[in-house]
Amino acid sequence: MWLSQQSLAGGSGVLQRLGADGAKSTAVANVSSPGGIVVRGNTAYFNTCNSFTVGITGQ
Repeated sequence: MWLSQQSLAGGSGVLQRLGADGAKSTAVANVSSPGGIVVRGNTAYFNTCNSFTVGITGQ
């Protein structure tokens, strides 16, 4: 499973893999407000700038 993780303090986020055993591993570090993830074949696509501020201001 893929996870999009963002800090509540506003720092950089990460994309992580969650294994069947529950272990997390970082796939992509220093992502600016990561959001949705779509996997097609062997490629994962994700969006950025999915922050609280962007959501409430409609940017």
